[in-house]
Amino acid sequence: MSALRLITERSGSMAALLAGSLALIGAAAVALTSAAAQNAGREAPQHIFFTIATGSTAGTYFPVGEAFAAIISHPAGSVRCERVGICGPTGLIAVAQASEGSVRNVALVTEGRTSSAFAQADIVHRAVAAAEAKAKADAKAGRETAADPFLNLRAMASLYPESLHLVASVGSGISELADLRGKRISIDRPGSGTNTNARLVLKAVGLKDSDVTLSFLDTDEATEQMLFGAIDAYFLMAGAPVRTVGELAALNVVTLVPIEGPGIDKLLAAEPYLTAGRIAEGTYSALPAVATLDVRAVWLVRKDADADLVHDIVRAVFAPGNRVMLDASHPAAADIRPETATLGAPVPLHPGAERYFREAGFLGAGTGGTLPQAQDAIDAVVPVAKPAAAEGTIAAPRATPRS
Repeated sequence: MSALRLITERSGSMAALLAGSLALIGAAAVALTSAAAQNAGREAPQHIFFTIATGSTAGTYFPVGEAFAAIISHPAGSVRCERVGICGPTGLIAVAQASEGSVRNVALVTEGRTSSAFAQADIVHRAVAAAEAKAKADAKAGRETAADPFLNLRAMASLYPESLHLVASVGSGISELADLRGKRISIDRPGSGTNTNARLVLKAVGLKDSDVTLSFLDTDEATEQMLFGAIDAYFLMAGAPVRTVGELAALNVVTLVPIEGPGIDKLLAAEPYLTAGRIAEGTYSALPAVATLDVRAVWLVRKDADADLVHDIVRAVFAPGNRVMLDASHPAAADIRPETATLGAPVPLHPGAERYFREAGFLGAGTGGTLPQAQDAIDAVVPVAKPAAAEGTIAAPRATPRS
């Protein structure tokens, strides 16, 4: 019970601290802007609100998103932002938002309920491929094609590899995927990339919902239920190491189950953005290396986002002067590099991001990771109108539910 209190109290304290920090940042930004305007005897610069939908506060997306928000925010009067290119444009206020995960994030971007979002490349690919297939079928049948918002997704950057974790209690008797039959397994909340990937794995090894007892817990909830003995295993797709998994491993109460075998090989052949991966030995205390599935995390934005704004935001994230700040957010952030930021994206780069990578010398004649050229043909059929909002601004999104 003391171990449970340690983990849950730490998670609760961290969530409260993050919420308080965001409130203080927002208040400080407004105060700095007002003070600077009064001192200069002129009207305060316009605020540009930019949101980043992430994931569970216990995962990897949220701390990385918080670092991005801190890096690109540029309240008036900020001393850190006096160097050109180190922050976003003056007046930019960025905030990381917790969410259910990749599936939900893709929807939030396409619906205009967030300025940008992190999502798994395979989830993005599935959504866009379905929309692309429908547009082709409509065109072939001579049906008038309505603008499909999924075809307006663009990448700001490809970020880092995520690994699918299958965490099992040491007393569960689970050492391989076949052992999941008859067990109590959490596959995360609907709307998360983990949920989608876990279902793919279970199907790949021939397990139906009726063969296991499923629950739909987020990472914090799964950690708690694991300690209570209420579940035998849970899936989690995230950049390693994950804090809660590390805490369980340090208590010697869990093991990592390898995700491999003939069924997984067939799954990899069918899913172009999933790759064979490995969680290295020592990532979690004394746990050995295990085979797994990897996918790249992608930073998404809408096609109609202002190109200059996107350019300046991406430039700030990859500014050498922000490297320490980025690396401090999470170990997975070490893989967020401009050299790989144009690789493995399932949608074309946003023009503003593409311009930055070309200027910085990280993009040559090609355009990095994009969909096939048919995407461009669909773009020509389904043009995106430029919003009427003032140039360089993204309106604050409507409130979204938090996990």
